[in-house]
Amino acid sequence: MTLPYPKIPPDIISFGPFKLRWYGVMYLVGYFVGYRLALSRIRRGASVLTQQQLDTLVAYLVVGMLIGARLIYVFVYDFP
Repeated sequence: MTLPYPKIPPDIISFGPFKLRWYGVMYLVGYFVGYRLALSRIRRGASVLTQQQLDTLVAYLVVGMLIGARLIYVFVYDFP
């Protein structure tokens, strides 16, 4: 007996050329939850970071993730 693999479409919503995909939503959820957890640790005094440092770190992480994802796409999936 095997369980059937669910056929989940990759797109949540599509507006012309714009498509909202599940993995993009999961990135947003992950960044939001991580930010909130880190912020709560800062407010409790359980972290050496300040809120301004956390904001800067998250901004760098988002930019790095976008650049890294694009580079991986170009070099792995769309290499000439």
